[in-house]
Amino acid sequence: MTTLTLTYRGEKGAHVDMTGLAEALERGDINHAMLKVRGLPVPLGDIFSVKGKVAAPWTQERNGALTIEAGNARLSRVGYGWRHGALHIDGNSGDDVGRGMTGGKVVIEGHAGHHAGCGMKGGALTIKKSVGDYAGGNATGGLFGMEGGVIHVYGNGGRHIGHKMRRGVILIEGQGGAYGASHMVAGTIIIMGACATGWGRGMRRGSLVMLQGKEKTLTTGAFAYNGVHALPFLNVMTRHVATLSKKCASLMEKHAVKGMARHMGDVTHMGKGEVWLPA
Repeated sequence: MTTLTLTYRGEKGAHVDMTGLAEALERGDINHAMLKVRGLPVPLGDIFSVKGKVAAPWTQERNGALTIEAGNARLSRVGYGWRHGALHIDGNSGDDVGRGMTGGKVVIEGHAGHHAGCGMKGGALTIKKSVGDYAGGNATGGLFGMEGGVIHVYGNGGRHIGHKMRRGVILIEGQGGAYGASHMVAGTIIIMGACATGWGRGMRRGSLVMLQGKEKTLTTGAFAYNGVHALPFLNVMTRHVATLSKKCASLMEKHAVKGMARHMGDVTHMGKGEVWLPA
């Protein structure tokens, strides 16, 4: 099994585009990986010191482990197109972390920038602190947001969480910014903390569970109250969430027993999405 450690030693404050990293690992040739600094191609070895060797191309090995030490917000597109193995970032990451990933695991110990997990189709993205805007949303100009996989944020989420989301699960243990689940097509979003306003605008389908949510956090006039329900669906979801966060599962279980208030919408867009709020 390949175990690699990259330690950042590049110019302080320089923006580094990490797009070429996953592709180089899959070729089994990390020493010739080309990254971008200020838009210009630069060999990975000029920016990072490399400890360890690639035993085999990751398309064959599939269970390698890569650690990036001294991560910072200037490193963008870390884990871009990630498909195999585990990526661990010891620190923060910039924008587009986990963008387009289809498998494997990406873990950020610190904060993540905007568009985390945008367009991802599989795998697991874990952010131990807070995340910026458009987590699980669409890439700039993209038709859809995330289409599969799991995003788990231990801290707070920014605005437009799950924008145009099509499939997958987003779990935010902290608070949620404004305009979440906007134009959501399907999938599941769970927010444990309080949320700002404007949620669910243009929502077509999917499930939004707001464990401390209030009706005023939803887009005004967009959702119709559908009564209090204690459905088997909530118990099934709780069991799945327990594999990510026991804290969240415990809170959901309490709500599932007494039921949650269901709101349907966005009715102004003929939507059939479900928003679950405390009864």
